[in-house]
Amino acid sequence: MLRTAVPTLIVSGLRDALVPPHMAVQLHQACGAHHKRLVRFSHGTHNDTWRCPGYYLALKYFLDEVTGGTVATPVFPPGVTWLADASQTL
Repeated sequence: MLRTAVPTLIVSGLRDALVPPHMAVQLHQACGAHHKRLVRFSHGTHNDTWRCPGYYLALKYFLDEVTGGTVATPVFPPGVTWLADASQTL
């Protein structure tokens, strides 16, 4: 991940028992991409985070950021945390 040059979005469900949330934070911290984001869903599990409110909004926001689309900071639903810097989350 240190040599990653492409924009990177890491999606983490805080109830994921297969990939613990702290591993997503470590992955984000190790990622060498100039444009990297971590989005965390408080009710997300390994297989159903995509069903959490705000999931598709987060994807759209990230894609808008990296493609130069209209980027107005969205209001995410409760339980969604959007991070550009995950250094304070461990």
